[in-house]
This record gives sequence, structure tokens and C-alpha cells, in this order.
Amino acid sequence: MSSSTRPPDPGIAPVAATARPDALLLWLRVALALAYPLLAHVASARQDATLAAVALADIALIVLLEPLLQRATLQGLVIDAVDVAVGDGRLGVNLLPPERVPRHIDPRRRLNLALAAACVLLLGLVLGQWLHNRRLALEQMRATVQAMHGEAQQVAALRQQLQDNAGAAGFLAQRKRQSVPKLSVLADATARLPDGAWLERFSVDADGQIGLQGQSQQATRLLDVFKDSPLIADPGFQGSIQPDPATGKERFYLLAHVRQSAAKPAARATDNRASAGETR
Repeated sequence: MSSSTRPPDPGIAPVAATARPDALLLWLRVALALAYPLLAHVASARQDATLAAVALADIALIVLLEPLLQRATLQGLVIDAVDVAVGDGRLGVNLLPPERVPRHIDPRRRLNLALAAACVLLLGLVLGQWLHNRRLALEQMRATVQAMHGEAQQVAALRQQLQDNAGAAGFLAQRKRQSVPKLSVLADATARLPDGAWLERFSVDADGQIGLQGQSQQATRLLDVFKDSPLIADPGFQGSIQPDPATGKERFYLLAHVRQSAAKPAARATDNRASAGETR
């Protein structure tokens, strides 16, 4: 039987000099005493060295172990294990009672636990940083998408405005091509006025309505004068004809319309003038 002793470990609490016997220890001794004859008989019959060693350990536990442990405790020695020597090795059975087995504090175990905790902490920090970066990237992507959406809306608004302006410009150009120039209407009206008649006011609105206000010696004859005009159609007086005491003439206000048949030749003449200007 071999024992392993070493000086007291600071991390191990010292064992009391005298152990208080209890019922469990008493029953253990009784069981060991009863087991020794059986183990010795079986080891002798089978010639088994292992059972013989176990039987010897059994008797050692009964007779020698407890006094030796108490003596070692009095001397300040701490016994790690009580085992049976087999050759150059040990049987691997610790015969110490469980309450006497010292509990060693492994510094490497503490270091390993600290390293494991540090690894877990670092892993958490890395994961948190990764999530933070992903969140920032997502926010930047959302800001970029919102900016692009705003720019797309601005482009759509500009395109719609351009289309509206183009439509309005085309409409105005078409109206201009289809309308008779005001100067042509004015020239035709003044050329047809008789001697002694003049215009005080001349207007042509967007709908082609012509307004002629002036004085003439015989205002009623003006309807016949404008009847044959290629530019002025449907002449008629607005209101009554009133004499002007200052001039001795008749004051009139005549309404008419631009002849639609004259709009196409006027538009072609306008296009021809534009083409001639571009050719020059």
C-alpha cells in the first residue's frame, strides 16, 4: 500500500486532529471486516493478485489507515491518496474517505474560465459592432433611395412641365398659324372706309372678334362696305348710331369676325415668310 503526502496547500482547509466517529464510519469498518475473509478466500482460490491486493487494502483500512491519517494530520501533512502499489504503478483506487480527499484549486482552470469568458465577451462585442455597421449601412441605403426617389419625382415634374409647355407652345403656334394678322385686318378695314370716315378704336380678340369704333358721315353704309371684305365677316352695329355735335358725323361701334377662310391663306403666307427667313 502506498500513500502520497505533501505539505499543506494554502487552498486546502486543515483537517482536525481528532476525527469524530459517526455511525457511517462504524458501518464502513464493519463492512470492511466482513469483506476481508471473502476477498482473501476468492483471491487464494483464483490466485488473483488484484483481489489479494484489494483484500490487503481492506485489512489496511481496518487496522492501519485511520491511525495513520490521524498521525499525518497531527504532523501537518496532507495526504492526497491512499492506493495499492502494483509493480511500478498504482492500482488507481483511492482508499481515503471522501471527506478526507483534498480539493485542489487548479490555476489553469481559472485561467481557462477567464479566457473563455473573454472570448464570449469579445464575440459579443464583434457581433454588436457587426450589427451596428449593418444598421448604419441600411440607414445610408435608405437615405440614398429616398434621395433618388426625390430626384426621380423632380425629373417627372420637369418632364410634365416640359410637356405642358410644349403643348401650350404648339397650341399657340397653331392658333397663330390659323389666325389672320391684326395688321392685315386693320389694313383691309382702313382701305375700305370711305372718305370722311375714320377709326378711333380697333381691336381683335383671341376668338377672332373684331371691334371697330369711329365716325362716318353715313355709318349705315359701312355694312355694305365690309360685306365684300376677304378678311372681315358678319359685320353689325353694336348699339345705336349717335350723331356727334362737335364733328357733325355719326358715331358708330361695329362688331365683326375674322373670316375663317382667310385664316389658311394667312397661315400659309406666315409659313412662307418664316421659310424664306430661314433660307436667307
